[in-house]
Amino acid sequence: MSSISYKDARRDPSLRLAFLGEIDLEDKTKYIESLYPSQTYAPDNCLMACTPRMSYGLTSIITIYPNAFETFQNMDEFLSALIDHEGKHAEDFFNDFNPDVRGLEIRAYQNQIDNFPRRPNCGEFFRNKTRENLELFTQMNPAEAMLLATREGFTI
Repeated sequence: MSSISYKDARRDPSLRLAFLGEIDLEDKTKYIESLYPSQTYAPDNCLMACTPRMSYGLTSIITIYPNAFETFQNMDEFLSALIDHEGKHAEDFFNDFNPDVRGLEIRAYQNQIDNFPRRPNCGEFFRNKTRENLELFTQMNPAEAMLLATREGFTI
């Protein structure tokens, strides 16, 4: 585990690069090239974003925006979003599983829920919001999901 605590990285932005560099990405390590701590907020209020390379079999870069540190209340919530959600996107992109935004989000939210037992400190609000987001994407058609994910800055 990191020698810099999540609490310290939340409080002091200058510690975030080192903090991210010490995170164990668990089973998603081979799919993630790097974690990039953005100094600026995404215009769409995005918390984290997985950017795939142009071809399958290549790793992704995950950008972590400042509001991720403001939103997630503890390390388990942060890791759930980073590893279980964005890491799942990186795995899917690596393996060329890219049906549409809706399918990718459904798989990522389901992966988060499946991993809640390993992240016992995720708060009730976080857990409920993740379940609501899964239900929301499940009920959408692919075009609605694309609109929500790209134009409205969908966040947990």
